[in-house]
Amino acid sequence: MGLGSPKQEQLIRALRPLLPATWMVGVGVSFSFVSGEIKRAPRWMRKAGVEWVHRMVQEPRRLAKRYLLHDLPFALRLFAHALVARLNRSE
Repeated sequence: MGLGSPKQEQLIRALRPLLPATWMVGVGVSFSFVSGEIKRAPRWMRKAGVEWVHRMVQEPRRLAKRYLLHDLPFALRLFAHALVARLNRSE
């Protein structure tokens, strides 16, 4: 699905019961990158894993809430969980 968030997730959720054996992948903005409609971040930002900052600067009204209020807390919880798991393994 290349509809963007949250449309593609909503469609996948709606179709899942109808197509239980089907794999569905939300590719979001990928088609816009490939077509050149949206400019990719510079290579150094992609390598550093901060392409999301470039995207947020390009479309702040649309992406700031999603990235900062929804994704960042999730990323912090994920990092904390990984850190605890790593520390527990090293004991």
